Amino acid sequence: MRKPLPAICWAAVLLFAAVVGSSADSREPGEAVRTGANLIYNGSFERLREGKADGWFGDGGAVCTDMAHDGKQSLKLAAGAKLSALGIASCPTLKYLVGGWFKSDGNRDCGLTVDFYAPVTGLVGNVTIPVTRADNEWEHLERLVELPFNASSISVGVYNSGETALRADDITTIERYQARLRKTNTPPLIDGCLDDPC
Repeated sequence: MRKPLPAICWAAVLLFAAVVGSSADSREPGEAVRTGANLIYNGSFERLREGKADGWFGDGGAVCTDMAHDGKQSLKLAAGAKLSALGIASCPTLKYLVGGWFKSDGNRDCGLTVDFYAPVTGLVGNVTIPVTRADNEWEHLERLVELPFNASSISVGVYNSGETALRADDITTIERYQARLRKTNTPPLIDGCLDDPC
């Protein structure tokens, strides 16, 4: 028979729940987020640091104010560009809904990338979500991705392997399936059950 968790463990759980915070673009890098919130810091490209999109790393991207899906700015990716957001270092969930808005003028060799990493072995998998319409209108890309068994972090990025420029805006990653404790009349035991539907 399993023993209930000691009071100190429940205090830690309650403290964690109290700390978990606000929407992604109003938080600072490394600040906790509540379940259901966008985990990508500065996915709307509204925050700048030294003239570049704060929290995004790579080459070939520039923040522009001449068009945006929402807000005042978007990211313009030159041909050959690839940028990644600050990674999500702790992945308590098994599935994430990854999405973003893209505007392309005939270029279909571009879109979103999701890379999965393990602590010792590094890259253990990736998913590419390409643009499909490429008709010079904003297109919403979205896919539910599953965390590989041995992965402990993910990195979401945007890429442009085509020959013409691409616009990206409002990049999101949201927890969709989280391990939860069952509600009972007795103190719950952590049994790793996954009883929420996808």
